[in-house]
Amino acid sequence: MTKLTGNNHITNTVYSVWQIRLHWMVACLIPLLLFANQDIKSDWQIVSNNITEIKNISLGSWFHILGGVSVLIFMLWRLSLRVLNKTSKYAPSSKYKYLNFGKNLIIFLIYFCTILSGVTGLLGWFFNIAFTMEIHGSLSQIVLGLVLVHIVGIMFYEGVLGQKLIVRMTSGIKKRTT
Repeated sequence: MTKLTGNNHITNTVYSVWQIRLHWMVACLIPLLLFANQDIKSDWQIVSNNITEIKNISLGSWFHILGGVSVLIFMLWRLSLRVLNKTSKYAPSSKYKYLNFGKNLIIFLIYFCTILSGVTGLLGWFFNIAFTMEIHGSLSQIVLGLVLVHIVGIMFYEGVLGQKLIVRMTSGIKKRTT
């Protein structure tokens, strides 16, 4: 969707309001899940060895489980919006062809690894599958690395290339001068 506004600016709506909200909800939850997960490992061992019932696990573990399920739902929801929403499919400048490829690869890997992490966490916890919990733990470290690369990329696009990604991810509008 393109609109002509005052001061000779053309604005493109790039992201829907829900895509932006879901992005920031996930952005807030992922660090909490990665750094507030000390109890979940020991609680999983206790529950998987039938030492205690699931209702007796710590509050931190419940937060990790419910937060992880929320992230999985939010990521699947956002992915469906991204696929269905025509406004998120804008043509990137061919001037930065390789940068755009790298950006798209990182975003794809964030979606893939985050969704796979949620699925393996659910399978491991509720079906007591040990190897999926190992995959889940490894994926969480990969997601952390990808998120850090994503943040560095945003700083590069903002600072070096002068693109207004933060404005775009808070307002949904991409502005360019005609």
